[in-house]
Amino acid sequence: MSKKLIAFIIFVALLIVVAGAGLVADANYGAVRSSPRISHETLAKPETRALVVIDAPKTRDFIKQQFLKDLPVPGWVLPLALPHEAALIVDVDYAMSGMDVTLFVNDKRLGPVIRDKMNGVQLPAPLDQWFTRPATLEARGKIIRKGSASLNHMLLARVKDQWADAAVSDRLRVQGGHMLEVVLDNRDGAAIAILGSIATAQGLSLDEMTLGRLGMVRDLASLRLQADLLPNDTAKLHLELACRPEADPMMVQIMGSAVEFAYGFAINQAQLVGVKVSGSSQVKGTVIEGDYTVSNLGPLLAML
Repeated sequence: MSKKLIAFIIFVALLIVVAGAGLVADANYGAVRSSPRISHETLAKPETRALVVIDAPKTRDFIKQQFLKDLPVPGWVLPLALPHEAALIVDVDYAMSGMDVTLFVNDKRLGPVIRDKMNGVQLPAPLDQWFTRPATLEARGKIIRKGSASLNHMLLARVKDQWADAAVSDRLRVQGGHMLEVVLDNRDGAAIAILGSIATAQGLSLDEMTLGRLGMVRDLASLRLQADLLPNDTAKLHLELACRPEADPMMVQIMGSAVEFAYGFAINQAQLVGVKVSGSSQVKGTVIEGDYTVSNLGPLLAML
């Protein structure tokens, strides 16, 4: 047998070994083939009232800077490994006085690894109370962890009273194009019910004074927050509070003043940890918009 033929056989054998290893890695870890894109929209329902969506590829530079700067990780690894998308979806069920919550990751690769990591992470309160079941890899690109929580009954009764005539014909969606986007739908008071339940889960009291002020946010239809990370420990935030079209202009102005008050409070709190916040808000018809820059994020990130 000639040397060339022997070399060719060895080469073919190596190809078979590599291909076999690739198939095993893909079968066990989903490490070779890219998973299909699956949008969180496929999991949203007519009852969806809150969305938190992360455009994972837009976090690449942040991850490199904060977690990998001292590690010899090649630049081509992250684009291959980062998921397409991650989301938290909250569906409100007034009839059952509760809400269903879903954590979703549209993995690109390494689905089994990401699933196991999700199950190994200690979730912060109140998420640790909501998610008592483990995440499952339902299909390539579809990691799901389902949970549920009760709505505060006292608050829910007041919400139903304040928004008794509210009707929601279609659910809100994220606009996209941002690293992080949060959407809260309050057209039927659901956002208030969700936030109130989070507050009580963390031990905060919803006293009669707080409940008595619900009428002040009766005209608030939705809240949207968009965030993008920039170089040098800086983030850009865009806040949008939309009121009902028929809202009293005076109430819109009052809510605009409340945003300014909250902004002043945020500046003072940020300064305590060495973080700088700048920006402004303005009322545009029935919408309050705020654009802010958060600088020197290091101390804030160290607290996470």
